[in-house]
This record gives sequence, C-alpha cells and structure tokens, in this order.
Amino acid sequence: GPLGGTAVADVIVGKVNPSGRLPFTYPKYANAGPIQYYHSLTQVTEAQWSFGRGLSYTTFRYGVPTITTEGVVPDAVVSTTFTIENTGSVAGKEAALLFTRRPFSVMPEAKRLRAFTKVYLTPGEKRTLTLQFPMADLCYIDDVTKGCVLDAGEYFVLVGGREASFKVPRGF
Repeated sequence: GPLGGTAVADVIVGKVNPSGRLPFTYPKYANAGPIQYYHSLTQVTEAQWSFGRGLSYTTFRYGVPTITTEGVVPDAVVSTTFTIENTGSVAGKEAALLFTRRPFSVMPEAKRLRAFTKVYLTPGEKRTLTLQFPMADLCYIDDVTKGCVLDAGEYFVLVGGREASFKVPRGF
C-alpha cells in the first residue's frame, strides 16, 4: 500500500525489529530445484537460507528443552518446556519453532515442524514456554497396509538449536 516504503524504512533504520521467518528453504544456487524443509536424511541439500530462518536486531538464547508425555499411546501428548531469553539490547519477537527428527528410521523427513509460537521479549527478559503436539503426529503411512504406523524407540525434539529426546515405549 501507500505506506509500504515507510514500513520498510522503519525496519532498515532499526525503528522496528523484524521477526518474520522464511516459509521455505532458499536454494544456494539459482538453477537448483525447490528444497522442502522436510527433506529425507539421504537427500543432499545446499541451502542459502533454510526454512524458518529469520533476521532480528536482537539475539535470543534458548534453554535445554525438557520433554514429558501424557496419556497412553497413540493418544498421548508430547509437551516440550524450555526457556527463551532476549540477550540483546533491543526488544523483539522470536518465533520458537519445534521440530522432531528420528535418525535411522523409515520416517521420510530429516526433521519436521510440529509446533510453534511467537513471543515478545524486552532486553534481559526470560520466559518459560511449553509447546505440545499429539504423539500420533509422529506416525507414517505404511505402503502395504496404508495405515498409520508409529515405531517404538527414541525420538528427538529440536527447538532453538537445542535438542532433547524421548522414547515411545510401544508402537502401533
């Protein structure tokens, strides 16, 4: 609109702190095909900027996540609690993205976005957040039975460059 130039100028001079995130992965080379953020572990990808990358005039530090599961598989809910702190000198919004991964699995993706939230923090402010997702979201579709399958074993949660794991005691 007519105030678009003013909005961009406010970001450039630091009057407004940007907090957007890329909704796609930007390839490193112009002739490269599209790269999905949920690419397989065996797919070699060279990204200039990966899915979820964003810029800010401040910095944020994440604490190590702790994971709890509530309920019985397959209806269990996975809760991940972590702290986030604005370690910069200006206030800003941070989009906390929670991914899961399971190495050496038939699951097709290297990592997958499961939950997210955006939080506004002033300089030095620290907040504890909890993100949840249903354990059934970890299922994959079996080629033979065409049904949802959840393997027992260890799964990893990634948030803000930090990682923690939890175990699924029995699959379905």
